Amino acid sequence: MVASLELDILQNGAYTLQQAALLARIHLRTVNYWFDADAARGPAVKKYIPENEDGLVSFVDLIQLLGVHAIRTKHKVSLQRIREAVRKTEDLGITYPFARNSAKTFLLGDRIVFKTDSGDFLEATGKHARAFLMEPIVLPYLKDLTFDDQGLPTEYRPMDNILLAPKRKWGAPVVESCDYTVQSLVAAVQSEGSIEDAADICGVGESEVRAALRYEDYLSGIAA
Repeated sequence: MVASLELDILQNGAYTLQQAALLARIHLRTVNYWFDADAARGPAVKKYIPENEDGLVSFVDLIQLLGVHAIRTKHKVSLQRIREAVRKTEDLGITYPFARNSAKTFLLGDRIVFKTDSGDFLEATGKHARAFLMEPIVLPYLKDLTFDDQGLPTEYRPMDNILLAPKRKWGAPVVESCDYTVQSLVAAVQSEGSIEDAADICGVGESEVRAALRYEDYLSGIAA
């Protein structure tokens, strides 16, 4: 079991809840609430890797947080509807719906809609749940993601030259052009006292150090 969990982490990335909350720009208490499997209507985000004593979540879980956050803030969909969608789509064989690509997850007004493998659109919430619908609206947050053949995310680029991917530094944010973690370059600036000296000591361009600092500043603005 331990070996299997270690393999899951190596393949799928690993974050503490606090790290996931920071990277998704969501308050930690909100993240805990969304993951709560004991909630009356089930979790809004169902964990991708097994429960573990360290409380780690995966890259797919991070992307699910981004999805739920986008639906909640940009489209004003209630958490009740989101929990309902997670529950009903799992019954239909669609797992981790808010991490999937634009061929799977859609909005129609405040209703959540999914595309089945047969190409039909299926409403997952409301009194017409499981009824087939037309003219869905694709979720906008998906543009920053790269997906595998199963429609699950493998890479996330929240801004220019910043990459999060399970196969690169276990999912830690990196400056893509030099493969240094954002944390390492920010620490170098703090240690060396300037962008120029940090770039020199790390053997990277000043633009790459600035990219790390921009992302660090971006994360400091918690949005919800």
